[in-house]
Amino acid sequence: MRTNNYYKPKMYPMFKKNGFVIKKFENKNFLSEIKKTVKKYFTKNTDYYCKMNVEKFRKIALRCQKELSKKNIQKKFFESEKKFLNKLCQGEEVWFESVIFLRVVRPMSISNTKEELGFHRETFYNPYQYAGKSINLWFPIMNVNQKNTLRYIPKSHLTPDKKIVRRRV
Repeated sequence: MRTNNYYKPKMYPMFKKNGFVIKKFENKNFLSEIKKTVKKYFTKNTDYYCKMNVEKFRKIALRCQKELSKKNIQKKFFESEKKFLNKLCQGEEVWFESVIFLRVVRPMSISNTKEELGFHRETFYNPYQYAGKSINLWFPIMNVNQKNTLRYIPKSHLTPDKKIVRRRV
């Protein structure tokens, strides 16, 4: 198992201390474009999608994700937030993914399918060295509340990979 090298770069002090930063976007145009695209693919109410079988639901989400990637949303986000990202990484070269990873989940109490992404670390799933220096960005698009939002363990970014006990579920 590789050691955790997430925070070797001199990260923005608040991020380094807490493992996250909450920030308003400089330009929200890309966010409006995301919402418009998501609403194009998800036109029905939540109950409709909760009753849908998981394969069909994921196909809709994948089509939506592909359209967002074609629109180069990630580049638009990067251009909007470049100044902040450069400050966050303090001199490290900043790259962005060539595709969008759209996480669409249905309320578990209704769909009976566990779809949310549980606690994890990128270095557990990615064998490449750059994974240890990656920063994931999360921003809610719609229908997010306390029961279905992103969960995290405060200051867990300070725990080295080798000290985390993992098990398959």
